[in-house]
Amino acid sequence: MEYTSDDSTDRLEKKKIVRNFRESPEVEKFYRFVMENDLRHEAYLIFERVLSLKKKKKKNKVYH
Repeated sequence: MEYTSDDSTDRLEKKKIVRNFRESPEVEKFYRFVMENDLRHEAYLIFERVLSLKKKKKKNKVYH
């Protein structure tokens, strides 16, 4: 499989989006809320569920 410059550009953009997402004020507020209210276990369960649903959806996706 060959990668074109578009592929590498897409990857860089995705990395920037993830990096920007992690640095967003909303994410910081969310983590602060979780920590201040001792909701780490509950947040973990929510993220675990969301990730399992995403994996399931991706697995069931049909590629053309």
